[in-house]
Amino acid sequence: MEMFSSNDIKDINSVVVDVGNALMQSTAGRIQVAENMLQMMPEKMTPEKYIQVLNTGNLELLTEGIMNEMDTIRDENENLIRGGEPIAISIDDHVLHINEHKDVISNQKLRQDPDLVARTLKHIQDHIDLMRTTDPDLLAIIGSQPLGPVGGTPVNSPEGQPPQGQSAMAQQPVADGSQVEPAKLPGEFADLPQNPEDLMKQNS
Repeated sequence: MEMFSSNDIKDINSVVVDVGNALMQSTAGRIQVAENMLQMMPEKMTPEKYIQVLNTGNLELLTEGIMNEMDTIRDENENLIRGGEPIAISIDDHVLHINEHKDVISNQKLRQDPDLVARTLKHIQDHIDLMRTTDPDLLAIIGSQPLGPVGGTPVNSPEGQPPQGQSAMAQQPVADGSQVEPAKLPGEFADLPQNPEDLMKQNS
């Protein structure tokens, strides 16, 4: 604590107070918050940001991106209501956009406007189409789940994957009705059993 009098602050015109969380004032509190954020947003938390949160307690490094996206979504919703047609792009958080855009026509009064309903549903469909056509690697980087073709098996679903321990090629019959031989294991795995017959011979 420091003592001061009116003379000490006579030249001060204003004071800005930054309200903070008491939890962030201790190292243990900052560690707890940083680890919680790591669990909630693993794609946002880099080692550099983790260290900065621990040192400063500043969470804006992690929340700035999502706040900017929410601002964009609100602008798009207002644009839809005003009669505009906002554009969806490949790097949008498509699931977040879809869930927030549907709120536009959740209002019973706004739902009475057929043009607004059509614009909103079209924009939502644009996001769905991008989840099907965007490079899956890009979607994985930004934390979005790619969608499979309409009526097909969704990408990365259990139904779309071969049984554990078998490759997709091994499941496909060739023209004469026989099965394609599974790929050989490389390098240091070459001496291990490559198929059930080899395993039975090894154990006999």
